[in-house]
Amino acid sequence: QLFPKGVVFTGIQEIGIDTFFIGTERGTYLLSNNLKSLAPLKLPGVPNIHPGFTMFFKDRFQNEWLGSLSYLYSKMKGTETFKAIDLSTQPGGSEESNMMILEDGKHHGLWILTLNGLFLYQYNTKQITRHGYGSKNKEVFLAQSIQAIYTEDSSDIVLSLIHI
Repeated sequence: QLFPKGVVFTGIQEIGIDTFFIGTERGTYLLSNNLKSLAPLKLPGVPNIHPGFTMFFKDRFQNEWLGSLSYLYSKMKGTETFKAIDLSTQPGGSEESNMMILEDGKHHGLWILTLNGLFLYQYNTKQITRHGYGSKNKEVFLAQSIQAIYTEDSSDIVLSLIHI
């Protein structure tokens, strides 16, 4: 009843007892189920009306990440402002590098699973690299829509790949 009819939800995260971040195509909101209230969420560094947050994520280092339909936003621990990362401008990126899922790997870094392939944010270098993309056939995944990471060890990663 708090949302207008026809609002499309793109992401949700529980941040406290009966309190949620809600991503919609019209913006991001703070929902308090106990108080039955809804308020636009103001995130420093993120435009007030930013559609399509699909994921709200805090990594093992307490950095905050926002995955959206167009950008990845990061707020490193100890900072106050989110910074936009346009995956389409990364080597191997494209306009289809829409954020899908973030997975904090145990050995390699933060995996960024997108409709356009697999990216990795390496904590030690603060760099993002594209995986499964290159000029040689053996470097290219057959399907680029990465939906899940099942396992990761110090030498290999096993993926679930789904082509849309």
